[in-house]
Amino acid sequence: MDRRIVIPALIGLVVAVLVASTGCVRQVGPPVTPKPSEAPAEFWTQPESFVPDPDTVVIGWVVKGLLPPIEMEGSIYRDWVVNVEEYIVKPLPYSSIKVRIQEQSGGIPVKGPHLKEGEHLLLFLKKENEHFTLVGGLMGAKFVIDNGRVRYDLYAYSPWEALDEVIARVKAVAETWAAEKLTDERRAEITKIALDDPGIKEYLTGKDHEVGSVAPYTAGVVPDEIRYLVSIDIPKRSRLELQLAVVVNVTDKKVDKISVNLYYAELTEKERNEASQIALADSTVQKLIGDRGYEVADISKDSFQEKHDGKTSFYIFPKVVTLLEPAISEILEIYVDPNQKKVVKIFTESYLSSKLLESTASDRDFTLTVRIPKTEYRVGEVAKAILTLSYTGDQPVELTSSDRQYFDLLVRDGNGNIIYHWEQERYGSPPLSLPTAKETLMPGQSITGRIEFSVPQAGTFYLRGRNFGGWDFGQVLATYLDGGGHGLYIEAPFLVVTAR
Repeated sequence: MDRRIVIPALIGLVVAVLVASTGCVRQVGPPVTPKPSEAPAEFWTQPESFVPDPDTVVIGWVVKGLLPPIEMEGSIYRDWVVNVEEYIVKPLPYSSIKVRIQEQSGGIPVKGPHLKEGEHLLLFLKKENEHFTLVGGLMGAKFVIDNGRVRYDLYAYSPWEALDEVIARVKAVAETWAAEKLTDERRAEITKIALDDPGIKEYLTGKDHEVGSVAPYTAGVVPDEIRYLVSIDIPKRSRLELQLAVVVNVTDKKVDKISVNLYYAELTEKERNEASQIALADSTVQKLIGDRGYEVADISKDSFQEKHDGKTSFYIFPKVVTLLEPAISEILEIYVDPNQKKVVKIFTESYLSSKLLESTASDRDFTLTVRIPKTEYRVGEVAKAILTLSYTGDQPVELTSSDRQYFDLLVRDGNGNIIYHWEQERYGSPPLSLPTAKETLMPGQSITGRIEFSVPQAGTFYLRGRNFGGWDFGQVLATYLDGGGHGLYIEAPFLVVTAR
């Protein structure tokens, strides 16, 4: 029987129903949220939201990024020197510190907080041996200071606040949490408050459940109040896992808020094997694979969405992710219905350009075009790529890149191994024929750069041009202004070249 999940708003799987093919509607999960909160939305991006975790909080100036980058377990990191102007919380005996930022993961720029020279910042930091990291990971606690105001850096719509007021709040919250330690006894006390709540107790009656994580609640942190978020997991219900997220006010010994989260249930080994067999036996899948080699990379429950009568419907099925050879070329995402034992949806994603000498990709009002003069080379010959970024918006935009690093070039072999990466080999040395550090583009204008490299070995290679950096990256192509700084990251499909 075909079922689908219909979600009234794309905020998350909080309210969901399954619709049978007969048209019958039945509810999944709780008939009523145990104790729905009517409080206004709380935002954890306020500076004091990061207070429970840091080893120190500083105001400082970014001096420079250190070379070479640091490569660890497939990721690229860079240490940035920050001169400390003032310690706000938990002072340390350093006038200058190193802050480590993750820049890439698996060859892809990380969309998270990054640093750039000359920034004046409020930072919440964890000590890690000889360096520090930002509290909050990829949503890290980096706040930009400008003319006595401060703002969370990752969201352009984050409001500016008076720095003095923020510092006062941070110190007050830090004082509240100073003596707080999540010991086993404290965890037991917090858990008991959650489970003793009348609404939760009634809801859990007769249901198997397990208390999961207990962690500081970082949304709407206020002085003189300690709150924790407790997760209560309920075993598999149909295709979904159900979890109660309970906000426990330890200060007042009561539950402040309860929300219900739905997750995709994990597949058993038997279910994964069955999904794989159904997917690979499908005639359409077999035609797409052809005589190429392939690898089943992942089998898990996932969803795809379609629109029906103005409503967005989410279909949840086992998904079989299949990589086609060469490794760089194409991915199949195959959704199967184990009840009807058939494939219900196939998504294909190709990383290869449809043209031999040109590759293009777009994001918002920008288009990146990569051109090469030919596809066959000799080992040791200099290969050249011309990269052009075109702007099609209706207002002038300002692009900034302190090191003139607007473009990057990546070359992989048939197994996906990187054989040339301009950013790692030439960081700090601008490619040939690049624009200046600041460029203003009018509608219809473009900038162009040229990158050259010596072909290192024989074989078939896959060349991809991209603009340098990632979302809000320090040397990103776009700090382009439309009411706030935004990063822009575009990767063009691969072009195929051979060398002998």
